[in-house]
Amino acid sequence: MRPTVFHPRFFLTSEFFAGFLERIDLKGKRVADVGTGSGIIALAAARAGAASVVAVDINPNAARAALENARANGLDGRVSAVCSDLLSALAPGQQFDVILSNPPYFPDEPLDLADRAWNAGPGYRDIAPLFEQAVHDWRTAASCIF
Repeated sequence: MRPTVFHPRFFLTSEFFAGFLERIDLKGKRVADVGTGSGIIALAAARAGAASVVAVDINPNAARAALENARANGLDGRVSAVCSDLLSALAPGQQFDVILSNPPYFPDEPLDLADRAWNAGPGYRDIAPLFEQAVHDWRTAASCIF
């Protein structure tokens, strides 16, 4: 795992979320995994049948790790990675059927880029715009799973 990337082996949430996706039919869906970290959720979505998955993370090491993990698992044809602050760097009008996120859940000030995997800032300011971005245009996502 690259330095500064949230490591799924040490935390239950990633494994739990990936297991949850195994039971969901994503066949043919366009999926975004926001805050992808290692890419475990993006890979699980691809394995659940998603036609395409964009793994998004503000941490460039995480975006690279997600792409490397997709390649290592033979899923790089359906999983791409983008370094972006939430959905801001994606092409205008890019549409998704499903947006997934296992966001940082503590409202503390992040100390550095790696700490943003845990801390979303006071009032969850670093993750709250995702909800607005996801529903800004009803065509963006048919459903969101957080």
